Amino acid sequence: MSNIIKTFYFITLSVLSVLGAAEIIFGVLNNDKNFKAINLSAYILHSASVLLFIASNQPYAAAYLFALFIAKIIVNFRSFKLQKRC
Repeated sequence: MSNIIKTFYFITLSVLSVLGAAEIIFGVLNNDKNFKAINLSAYILHSASVLLFIASNQPYAAAYLFALFIAKIIVNFRSFKLQKRC
């Protein structure tokens, strides 16, 4: 495996972590506009990272990220439904 691919792995996972922390911060601050923008970009990057790991034949990392992606979708969907009720 080349160093360029390892660098992409590291950058992708690092940016996902930073976006996750930003989602938590803006969620606590009730800043809806920034939260929605960061949430959308996190969805896009998360799906791209799953595809990156699948394309580079890393099945365990891809399966782990896919499971986290599905969990994130379920949690956000449930919280969206709860917000609509109130």
